[in-house]
Amino acid sequence: MAIVINGSGTITGVSAGGLPTGSVTADTLATNSVDSAELVNGAVDDSHLASAAIAYTKMLRTDVPAFSVATTSDKSNQTGNNTVYTIAYDEELVDQGGNFSSTTFTAPVTGTYLLILQVKMAGITGALDTFNIRITTSNYPLYSDMTMANGWSTPSTRTLVSIVDMDASDTATSGVQANGEGSDVCDIKGGATASGILTQFSGMLIT
Repeated sequence: MAIVINGSGTITGVSAGGLPTGSVTADTLATNSVDSAELVNGAVDDSHLASAAIAYTKMLRTDVPAFSVATTSDKSNQTGNNTVYTIAYDEELVDQGGNFSSTTFTAPVTGTYLLILQVKMAGITGALDTFNIRITTSNYPLYSDMTMANGWSTPSTRTLVSIVDMDASDTATSGVQANGEGSDVCDIKGGATASGILTQFSGMLIT
């Protein structure tokens, strides 16, 4: 078919691959004339991008769910006699996406999440046998256990790090459980950001 330039400014008769290499450049395209609707899957990959075409700052996503929360005051007499205490947080250091509330992170999208918990516990007496810190998701609980020996009554800090799969609307909470005391006499230590964070729960979407 012959190539025809019409009076309307359009061209007909051009088949795919019919133009010589380099005949269409950025200067010959109108602004926004090519967008994702005109591109087939895989049409643009690393081989079509110039070095540093995508700046590092453009890769720093601000829409990735992420949170980091802390407790600024002590939570006194919460466990010790096998009670499971779910920690409530009153300081949001980061809540990108607004998905954390009081005790609970709610995953906005399905994906793989990194979750980190640090807890400092005090009020321990020589009677304490064991304590654990835990992250509980909709799919399963995760634990970091510690067995006390020889009447150890020193305040102790535990950390738990895990990568978990979460579906949209799944939740994650954090807590602590101690056993061996005659009653719930163990405290969860808090701290304001200026004086240091003692108990903290953090997480973010990684894939």
